[in-house]
Amino acid sequence: MQRKSQAPDYLISFIQDVSIPSDLHSNDAKELFQGRMKELLQKFWIKGSQSEPYSPWQVRAELYIREIKGAVWHAMSKTSAPKRLRDYCTKYQCKLRNLKAHLHFKLQGRTPYECVVGRTPDISEYLDYQWYKTVWYRDHDVNFPEDKRKLGKWLGVAHNVGQALCYYILPKTGRPIVRSTVQPLTQDEKS
Repeated sequence: MQRKSQAPDYLISFIQDVSIPSDLHSNDAKELFQGRMKELLQKFWIKGSQSEPYSPWQVRAELYIREIKGAVWHAMSKTSAPKRLRDYCTKYQCKLRNLKAHLHFKLQGRTPYECVVGRTPDISEYLDYQWYKTVWYRDHDVNFPEDKRKLGKWLGVAHNVGQALCYYILPKTGRPIVRSTVQPLTQDEKS
């Protein structure tokens, strides 16, 4: 989100992708309980509650935001990825966090995704590749006799684009693209 005023759009996106939450607890931001957001909470019968001012420990999401920021910082520095790719890395780290089981007692050994949606997540899209690692992808714009296989950096899973196993790839042009024709490098190719 670029601005707090976009919160209603993200709530609608969550409702469309997952389901209607029963309640919404947030910090004391007025924007989250006024205007269009208030209308959405009433329309979908979502119980809203707020923490008291200057009390970030009362909003559990603040802890997770800190953990995500740490994971993003670690992944970005470990791979020396450009700062402009931070959004892709953040999206990837958030998705990983939702697909992994945690020790939190309310989750009872299940993933956050499973607790919200009610089914075990499919993690196959995340098994073959790692953030910002070099991969092969197929470039369909290349004419014969040029090699259609090109090298790029893997930026994560591209949901809502194509079918399953579509990925964001950073080619040498520097503009991310989406491809399903992705392959890892072999050990020989890596060396």
